Amino acid sequence: MRSVLAFIPLAILISATASAQIVPLSVWKNTCDLPWGGLLDGGSTLTAYSSATPAGTCTSFSETRNCSGATLSGSFTNISCTDGCTGTPWGAVASGYSNTAYSSATPAAACSTVAETRTCTAGTLSGSYTNTSCTDGCAAGTATWSTNCSASVAALSSGGSTSATNTASGYTGSATVTCNAGSYSYSGTSCTAASCTWTERTASGSRAWTEIASSSDGTKLAATVDGGYIYTSTDSGAIWTERTGAGTHGWNSIASSSDGTKLASAYLWTMTQSGPTSAYVYTSTNSGASWTQRSAGIYFGLASSSDGSKLVSGEYAIYDGYPVIRTSSNSGLSWTERSIPAIGWSPKPASSSDGTKIAFSFVGDYIYTSNDSGATWTERTASGSRAWSNIASSSDGTKLAAEVNGGYIYTSTDSGATWTEQTAAGSRAWGGIAMSSDGTKLAATVNGGYIYTSTDSGATWTEQTAAGSRAWEGIAMSSDGTKLAATVGGGYIYTGACP
Repeated sequence: MRSVLAFIPLAILISATASAQIVPLSVWKNTCDLPWGGLLDGGSTLTAYSSATPAGTCTSFSETRNCSGATLSGSFTNISCTDGCTGTPWGAVASGYSNTAYSSATPAAACSTVAETRTCTAGTLSGSYTNTSCTDGCAAGTATWSTNCSASVAALSSGGSTSATNTASGYTGSATVTCNAGSYSYSGTSCTAASCTWTERTASGSRAWTEIASSSDGTKLAATVDGGYIYTSTDSGAIWTERTGAGTHGWNSIASSSDGTKLASAYLWTMTQSGPTSAYVYTSTNSGASWTQRSAGIYFGLASSSDGSKLVSGEYAIYDGYPVIRTSSNSGLSWTERSIPAIGWSPKPASSSDGTKIAFSFVGDYIYTSNDSGATWTERTASGSRAWSNIASSSDGTKLAAEVNGGYIYTSTDSGATWTEQTAAGSRAWGGIAMSSDGTKLAATVNGGYIYTSTDSGATWTEQTAAGSRAWEGIAMSSDGTKLAATVGGGYIYTGACP
């Protein structure tokens, strides 16, 4: 019979002869245990890595581990490795690393416009931008260094500067514009109101001029003479035509449609040996070539809608001393007397382009407004009861400007509900006043003084000394406010070209 020992494993026998210690199977077989599991045969080698995703190439983080006498050399514990990327803007990085790079560190725009995300994937870095930081520049845009002055500037890098000259209407100025991390800063700034260029229109003749009206483009003008005729011009005041069709009267008011074809003019009264008699409104539908006598009254002022169909007159009732307001919706063919609670005298009207919003100024009373072509009226007590002289309106009727004779100019931006005293122009013997279609530009005359203009709805004013100090009366303005025409009592008509 075979010996029982023949069936006892050698490893157990060895263990039994070594103080009962258990010897690993790998030692018995001369193999090495691997950190990641499994065995490595004796005399064999393999490559291990200190990191599976090193910040660089895998070869830089590798070592050869050898199995000898059941002992594994080295210490790296990763059997696999994915190359990172070297030579990147951030140095060596691991695969999967991402960061933002920029094509320029100081672009002439926001950094976001020159940015890209670069990602390392298995040794390959995407993208091409090399700047790891960026300071915002300033994109091309508008630089504004004061309320009234601004200009377009080219794109600037942070720290870059450029000179800018104002391009906003009505003012001259300049500034050095510097870009600081995406925002403008300014130095060496200036901003002053620009003066208009004035022309004495001697062709108009020296007369007792009173009021003047303008078409929306400023080319057609119509002016009245106290004790004379009405005169018209179709070339912005260079040449004037005497219109005898309406006769000679004490003309004191005139209104024009936006195209200058429809005119309406009136006078206060005719004085006779027995006293004053009623005057008339005259209308024209052919720019003053012919005239039609309309309603009788004692007139202080007229206003017209832009199409000339709606007219409003301010009159004086000689029988009781109260003002009379009348409106027409057919270019003066017929008139409707409107009830108004005013008690002041010398009523002067202003009208919106469509004729629905009307405002009246009175001497010794409040300003009154209507939103329904004169059917109903609101007493604007916020205006105060003053010696109001003339009033002007924007096209939509929301902006108003009114003068106090011997006082200030007042403005409203809510159709007369509230008023602002504009002291910047001073307290003066104001004459006429005109307003641009949008209400931002104003022009006012002083009898025995200068013409004053504003390009910010009356907040600031420019004394137009180039036109001279004269006995200024009426003034008219084109809808954009760039063309002015003003009358001098006992002098000529002057026209102004304004920025």
